[in-house]
Amino acid sequence: AHKMQIRSLFLSLSGEAGQVDATMVAEAMRAMGMDVAGMDVDALVDAVDMEQTGLLDYGAFCVLMEQCWFKHAQKVHEDKQRKELQRERSDLEMRSSCWVCESWQLAELGWYAEATLVH
Repeated sequence: AHKMQIRSLFLSLSGEAGQVDATMVAEAMRAMGMDVAGMDVDALVDAVDMEQTGLLDYGAFCVLMEQCWFKHAQKVHEDKQRKELQRERSDLEMRSSCWVCESWQLAELGWYAEATLVH
């Protein structure tokens, strides 16, 4: 679902230019529920801007937004886990809780490459 949102945001922000700048990237991040306060969005854009123009095409925008979305989802998951661990537990739950199960981490795998036709 977030991939469709990324595409929609790019199309609405880029207009006919087909490119977005750091201000537009920050706007897209906020629209996806990410907290951009304290983030150096210019540095994030520079990291994926291979042409060093300060502008991202759709492919570079997708790479950046996927990376940011993964970090955001991971932070949300960690915050949720932290809150869960801070809650008050019953005696029975404390005795039967599994330390292995509580240490699982969120992981997302992605493939960022272009397909090529092989004859």
